Amino acid sequence: MRIAQIAPLAESVPPKFYGGTERVVAWLVDELVELGHEVTLFASGDSRTRGNKNLFQPSYSPGSYLAFLGRLTAEKGPEDAIRIARAAQMPLRIAAKIPRAETAYFRKHLEPHLDDEKVRLIGEVNDASKQPFLAQASALLFPIDWPEPFGLVMIEAMACGTPVIAYRSGSVPEVIDDGLTGFIVESEEEAVDAVNRLARLDRRKVRERFEERFSAHRMARAYESHYRQLVDGGALWETTE
Repeated sequence: MRIAQIAPLAESVPPKFYGGTERVVAWLVDELVELGHEVTLFASGDSRTRGNKNLFQPSYSPGSYLAFLGRLTAEKGPEDAIRIARAAQMPLRIAAKIPRAETAYFRKHLEPHLDDEKVRLIGEVNDASKQPFLAQASALLFPIDWPEPFGLVMIEAMACGTPVIAYRSGSVPEVIDDGLTGFIVESEEEAVDAVNRLARLDRRKVRERFEERFSAHRMARAYESHYRQLVDGGALWETTE
């Protein structure tokens, strides 16, 4: 098939740093080409696909810190992550972008808690540094306070074999298999308890579940199936008169 993919112009495909949509488009385009399709990508001029695959190798060691990855905004829950890590007596490593509009929030609510030992801000990570950052973590903290439509970082962590501890909000119950790929919690107290139960999880099974549900190959196959239905005039085109 000849397939056109259209991506937002705000970031390159794949993005150098932050950019969930653009990263998914890159994975999809590369996998569709791998499946033998002729794909044209409409994106920013600095985009590169085929050979630029965003790849996450798993680690099955327990990890030595808790990780937070995302924008430093209140709705992403960085303050909760700091409190959870301190209560669980675990180091917290924060890999995050500080949006220009959130500078005041960062300075008032987050910067006073950074000490370079227990709570460390390592800055924004690219794809090369993101993999070891997630793979070497005991768990990813995802204490969001908004209806997150997906949360790509959750499956990136799972691809590394790293379980996720997340608040029950937005897509979290659809992404995390509670007790298998992480824990879904309702409060900071439950999150701290979940940290203490991480040893019960098998990081190999976390990776296996990622491959079953969220790999780029599986995604591309699903898109391919829908495209064929469209080409064949299948059910996706049917309307009622």
